[in-house]
Amino acid sequence: MNETKTSRIFMVVAALLVVIGLAAAAYVLLKDNSEETKTVVKTEQAPEVEPPADYKVPEPLLPTIVFNDSGFSQPTYTFPAGIEVRVDNQSEMNLEFSSADHPTHKEHTEMNLDVLKPGESATFKPAGKGTYGFHDHLHAQYDGTLIIQ
Repeated sequence: MNETKTSRIFMVVAALLVVIGLAAAAYVLLKDNSEETKTVVKTEQAPEVEPPADYKVPEPLLPTIVFNDSGFSQPTYTFPAGIEVRVDNQSEMNLEFSSADHPTHKEHTEMNLDVLKPGESATFKPAGKGTYGFHDHLHAQYDGTLIIQ
């Protein structure tokens, strides 16, 4: 009788292990499937919008034309339309940023800035899309091109 009791206990334990194993397998299979399901969302690119005329970009984010001891840091600058442009004098000399119609500077007067001492900066807002020439009026050999798109 002892063998029969042991045999029944063994059968019950074996049956429980099979049920637990099946439950664990079902859990793993269902969990893996739920993690692999991904949702794909398509987005459209927002249309380009011109900022309002009175919008001011925070100064550290302004597109910047840099002047150093060798002149302007690059020959051509390209920036978006509708925002202010910063001119940053990082040289050891004074800079008088001016429009390229030298010496009169009458074509794009919004670009004509007061003299900037070393470390100073100033901003201007280009009239609109186009290509603008500029130079340092105090040292006319330093010049460049501004493209507004």
